[in-house]
Amino acid sequence: GGCEQSTSRYRMASDTVLHFAQESAGVPPLHAVRLLEHSVVSHEVEKQAVEELREVQAERGDPDAAAALGELRYFGTGYTGSGSRRRDQEEAAKLFEKSAREDNSLSLNNMGVMLLNGVGVEGNKTRAFEHFERSAALGNVWGIANLAACYIQGLGVTPDRRRGIELWLQAADRGNSQAMFNLGMLYRDGQGPC
Repeated sequence: GGCEQSTSRYRMASDTVLHFAQESAGVPPLHAVRLLEHSVVSHEVEKQAVEELREVQAERGDPDAAAALGELRYFGTGYTGSGSRRRDQEEAAKLFEKSAREDNSLSLNNMGVMLLNGVGVEGNKTRAFEHFERSAALGNVWGIANLAACYIQGLGVTPDRRRGIELWLQAADRGNSQAMFNLGMLYRDGQGPC
């Protein structure tokens, strides 16, 4: 019945994500998707103009602009004044934190990732968990998936496998490829929630 359909669906999703990761030379699917999103603006001049607009908007307090600019800085897809690529994870953390204070779910999630991994900021698993929790409460599907991982692995919280799997199921049902992959791996290893 339903468990067999779920098992099949998550196995297929995990195979798809794994294939995508292998085909993209080891670039994690999340990063590949974000890079594709940023390539929608086709001309370099347009990209630089969009980034400059985001800088102005972020300085004026727009949390969405700060979140978008933070991603440009985090992934190194932004520009310096001379037009060269710029990666500045400390600046990204400041932008995400500023936007997170305004309850921007994307920035809350991204700041959680940075705190979890100690990238651009001092690592702090408890604060990472809190950021994922707030992001998830605001409906961010990546926040839900990352909160699930915290519960599964006991990162900043007492491990709770059941809660983690529930959250991965929620995220997967909302289209999150990482949650699908993680559930698929559990099913593959005979540890699925059924």
